[in-house]
Amino acid sequence: MKHTVDYQTLAGVLTEIQEQPPWRYNADREMDYCDGNQSDTETLQDMRDKGMKPTTENVLGPVMDDITGMEAKNRTDWRTAPDGDSDEEAEKVSKAIGYKLNQAERRSGADRALTRAYHSLAKVGIGFVEVDRSADPFKFPYQVGFVHRNECWWDWFSKKDDMSDSRWFLRRRWAHVDTAKAMWPNKKALIDGSGAGWGNIDDLSLMAADSGESTDLAQSWDMERGWSIEEQEWKDPTGKRVCLFHLLTRHYENVMVLKLRNGRVVEFNKSDPLHIAAVSSGMRLEKAVISKIKKTIFLGPHIMQTEMSEFDRFNFVKFVGKCEDRTNVPYGTLRWLMPLQDEINARITKMKWLLSATRTTRTKGAVKMTDEVFRHEVGRPDADIILDQAHMALAGAKFEVDSNMDLNRQQYERLLDLRESVKRLSGVTSAFSGDSKPENSGAMSQAIEQSVQSLATLNDNFSYGRMQVGELLVSMIVRDIGKEQQEVTIKGNALKDDEIIVLNAPVVDEETGMQYLTNDVQRTVLKVALEDVPSTQHFRQQEMMSMTEVMKSASDDIKGILMPHYLDLTNIPNKDDIVAAVREMAAGASISKAKMEKAVEEAKKQAVEEAKIKWMVDQKNRDLDLKEEKQRAEIQKIIAETVSKAIESIYSGTQAGAQIMSMQGVAPVADQVLRSAGFEDKDQAPIVAEGPIVAPVNVQKNTSPMFPGRVQESDIEAPVAQDLDAGMEGPAVGMNEGIEEMGVQV
Repeated sequence: MKHTVDYQTLAGVLTEIQEQPPWRYNADREMDYCDGNQSDTETLQDMRDKGMKPTTENVLGPVMDDITGMEAKNRTDWRTAPDGDSDEEAEKVSKAIGYKLNQAERRSGADRALTRAYHSLAKVGIGFVEVDRSADPFKFPYQVGFVHRNECWWDWFSKKDDMSDSRWFLRRRWAHVDTAKAMWPNKKALIDGSGAGWGNIDDLSLMAADSGESTDLAQSWDMERGWSIEEQEWKDPTGKRVCLFHLLTRHYENVMVLKLRNGRVVEFNKSDPLHIAAVSSGMRLEKAVISKIKKTIFLGPHIMQTEMSEFDRFNFVKFVGKCEDRTNVPYGTLRWLMPLQDEINARITKMKWLLSATRTTRTKGAVKMTDEVFRHEVGRPDADIILDQAHMALAGAKFEVDSNMDLNRQQYERLLDLRESVKRLSGVTSAFSGDSKPENSGAMSQAIEQSVQSLATLNDNFSYGRMQVGELLVSMIVRDIGKEQQEVTIKGNALKDDEIIVLNAPVVDEETGMQYLTNDVQRTVLKVALEDVPSTQHFRQQEMMSMTEVMKSASDDIKGILMPHYLDLTNIPNKDDIVAAVREMAAGASISKAKMEKAVEEAKKQAVEEAKIKWMVDQKNRDLDLKEEKQRAEIQKIIAETVSKAIESIYSGTQAGAQIMSMQGVAPVADQVLRSAGFEDKDQAPIVAEGPIVAPVNVQKNTSPMFPGRVQESDIEAPVAQDLDAGMEGPAVGMNEGIEEMGVQV
């Protein structure tokens, strides 16, 4: 649907403006009070008639400076963040756009413009900031500027602070004719005619069209004649100035939109293959009513330029402080303080007048001078009054002069009370302005917190407007990037290295073969917020003081870690080089310390290994010693057993020999038995030889089978040869021939 904007549209807007409440006069008067222009013509004339010299003590200016200074002191930067669920790509895009946004903040004049808007907001309740592209190609492409309230008008029926429901917004600005012609060189004739008041109207021939040289200026002149707006509203022929009307109008359209899975909503474009593919894949189209902004620039009733705005909102941001409940008229802190300022000025003027004024009471003829001369003389500090002696001798004659010091003291007490009332109403305590010296820091902090709480509404409204300015800048940054690949280098510092982020990098999907963009700027939904930590120099100084207190009680290791961050808060020359050197030294110390710790750790491990090896060797040696002792014991046991067996064998052999010797017939039998058993003879046969017969030996008997009886030396006697053939005689014959047998009896 096509929307037409013509000079009748502007006329309707200007007529609507005339019906708005007349709040601008009061706002101008309030700003005059803040600037020190506090006495009107009527008041000055009244004081002059009373002989008073007007005196002004501007208490509003310093109070407002305390309030507005808080913005400069606690200013925070913008930051961008993904709106909704975020992933790695969204975080990278957000970081890159945030870096470019901070660049735009510094170079577009945004901070300065926002500071002036805060001043206007706090003082009179309203301020405006314009966000637009720079017309000068040699300057930064974006510009942010403060716009005076008397240049801006908006739809008074709008209820939202961001003017998202406002039908129109108008900026009215006077410009010199030469400036207008430089802006629109193809319309110089029209601008000259409007600015000069059509002084050459007689040269505008309607018949010039026959020659092909018609400029249509006659039609433009006729349009001005029929326009209902007075000429003084838009032209100044004497000063060669014209008024340019920058009109933004909101138009509503019915469109089809696509809601993407990441929450982003885009207008459906049937010429875009991606949109067609999305619909084919099952994504639903939805009907929606959206608004679009049209920008038109008028010079009076003449349209100089018209185009659709690149923004989806007005590029003028309104900052609102306080508003009246019924009329929605904006106002600021100055409205409450103006009556107090008037009384302060009156009290000071009265006190000064009383300090030099005198009140006299006299009877007629008491002084020898005219009344005019007397009144002039009595007010002088070196007054010389000559009384009439004859008159003063009369009964009832009187002459008194009263300086009225008691009344002056009352005036001073009231003045002190008024000054305190100004601080109470404005929310600026003595501690907040730096005048108080409380007994402890807790009381000061509480007083400052009270002031901050009183100004919280103003600061919150300002933060809301500041975020809108950031969103407008982000929209221009994203539009300029488009879908082109761009490399953003985020500059680091002494504490952080540079980081490179590539936006809109083309990548081919290995599975499908389709090309898509990584870190796609157009698909990432961003939101603008304010940093939690202020970025001002004053705040950095506070951080530095806090860091100093921490470092005083920190250990040497902690100081080494904190030192680079501490130096980064300073403003010393070559700060980055110093911080880099400190970090390098700290890194070297850390490496040396790490090496030392590693060496100590290795020494510990080596000592443990050596101790373990020594223990294992000792344990092995102990095991060997034990084994050797065991073997020695076993050898000794074997030797003992061998000796014991040898002794037993010798004894058994001796016994066997003794029996053989005593019984000769046993030897052949025993020899045969041994041979049958496989016994090998170690000497010549026979195995058991027959020996001579010897007398039996008395052997001590032993009943133990383990210990055979042993022959005692005292019992052994030399053997005596016997003749076996001889008869057996003697006392022993009878004993041996009994039931006892020869040999040892067990």
